[in-house]
Amino acid sequence: MQSRFCSIRSSLTGLVAFTLTATSSLSSVLSTLSLALFLSANPGVMSDAMAQSSNSTIDGNPPVIELEVIPRGIAGQEQVFTSLVSDDSQVQDVFLYFRFNGQQAYNSILMESIGGSSYYIATVSPEENDTRDIEYYIQARDVAGNRTVEGFAFEPIVRQLRTAPVNQTDQTTAGSSTTTTSGSETPTPSSSGGFKLWHLAVGIALLGLVAGAAGGGSGGGGGGNGQTVPLTITVNSP
Repeated sequence: MQSRFCSIRSSLTGLVAFTLTATSSLSSVLSTLSLALFLSANPGVMSDAMAQSSNSTIDGNPPVIELEVIPRGIAGQEQVFTSLVSDDSQVQDVFLYFRFNGQQAYNSILMESIGGSSYYIATVSPEENDTRDIEYYIQARDVAGNRTVEGFAFEPIVRQLRTAPVNQTDQTTAGSSTTTTSGSETPTPSSSGGFKLWHLAVGIALLGLVAGAAGGGSGGGGGGNGQTVPLTITVNSP
């Protein structure tokens, strides 16, 4: 009697387990069917979900900075800083951090893109007689928040400032040149070969000399035959 009871209990336990398994499987099937019906009725949902999944890729690459280093500049003149910044996604901003030698804190300037390109520019205007070196570094950041720097706050790049030389460069124009030294001007003769008034004066003087020599010769000959003396004057065109 007892063994028969145990057999019935075991059968009931198996039936309950089968029922639960079937119920679970049926529920899973119904869920899959519901999802399939929803996606078929809304085809754009799947494409949006896939696009969002692709856009959620983590960007861990910082921008790349290629800096044009100019080691020296003239005091009192506007100092220009340029750099090429590229990124595999999009650059958000580029800053120039600078200070003059002896200062502790850095000043920051937002570098501007040149015509929407990857080239960025910023200018610093030192005082006229300020020959202190400019210490600087550049920081770039992309839209994902990745940052990179060229130079460091504790080890900046240096641009030396020097006063302009006293002697200015020679200024040469067509036909004449003028050399300026400490405010004085010394003109140099023209070497262009252009027509000048003194050319005409010399030509007239030569003509008079030749005519006088020809007249004197004919008078001394006592009525000799007149002679024609060729005369050629060359005048350069202006």
